[in-house]
Amino acid sequence: MHTIENQTKIQIDLDQCTGSTALQVRSIAEVMTQSYTRIHAFRVIALSTCSSVVTCPVVLKFADVYLGIEKTIQQSAKNLWLLQKAYWIAGVGRKCTLPVFTQKSSFPDFPFTVIQGNKSDLINPLEFSQLKGYSFAFSLHYRNLTSTAETRYTTGGIHNEWSAKWTE
Repeated sequence: MHTIENQTKIQIDLDQCTGSTALQVRSIAEVMTQSYTRIHAFRVIALSTCSSVVTCPVVLKFADVYLGIEKTIQQSAKNLWLLQKAYWIAGVGRKCTLPVFTQKSSFPDFPFTVIQGNKSDLINPLEFSQLKGYSFAFSLHYRNLTSTAETRYTTGGIHNEWSAKWTE
C-alpha cells in the first residue's frame, strides 16, 4: 500500500512530466509560428520591392539563402519534437521519472509544415489559419493518480499565442 507521502511524490512526478512536456511542445510551436511570421514578412517585403517575386533576381538570390536558414530552423524544431515524442513514449526525459505501468496518452505527430527552403515558399505561403484551434493534451495515469497538461494555440484579434497549462 502506498503511503500519502509516496502518493504525493508520484503525483508531483506526474505533474512535472506532463507540465514540462506541455512547455516543451509550446516552445517548439512558438519557434514554428515565429518562423512562419518571418517568412510572411519577408514575402510582403519582397512583393513590395518587386512587382513579381519570381522575376526579381536580387530577391530570388537572397530568398534562397534566407529560406534555407528558415528551413534549417524548422527542421531543427521538428527534430526536437520527435525527440520529445520519443521521451514521452519511453517515459523518461527532462523532469520525467515515471513508475512502471504508468499509462500515457498518445503524443501527436508533428503538425506543422516544414518549408521547402526555396522560392516556392514565397509563391505558396503557409497560412496561419492552419494553427487555429490546435490543442495537444498530455495525460498520465498511475493507479488512482492522474495528471493532464495541455498546449493550445489561442487567437484573439491581433493577439495570438501558444499557452501551456495543467487541466482537470
